[in-house]
Amino acid sequence: MTLDGLIRSEDGGENWASASRGIDLAPLYDITGLVTSSNYTTDHTAFVLLTAYAQPARLYRTQDSGRSWQLIDSDVSTGALTAIGLARMDGCSSA
Repeated sequence: MTLDGLIRSEDGGENWASASRGIDLAPLYDITGLVTSSNYTTDHTAFVLLTAYAQPARLYRTQDSGRSWQLIDSDVSTGALTAIGLARMDGCSSA
C-alpha cells in the first residue's frame, strides 16, 4: 500500500505496478486493512477495507491477485467497520 493506493509484484518484489483498478481512492479515504484468503495461492482472493472520517467504509474484493477489484459493500455505517479479517471454515457443518 502506498499513498497512491495498492501496488503488487509478480516477480518477488523486483518490480511493482499499480493494483488499484476498480478502487475509488477518494482523497478522504485511507486503506485500513488488507487480508488474503487462506487459499490465496489457488483462489487469488483478497479483500481491502477503505475508511474515512464521517464516511461509510468501503469493502472491495479481488479474485485475480489484485489485477482488478470489485466494490462489495459501500453501505457500512460510519465508524462501524474499522478492521477486517478472515476465518477458515473448512470442515464446518450446519446444525
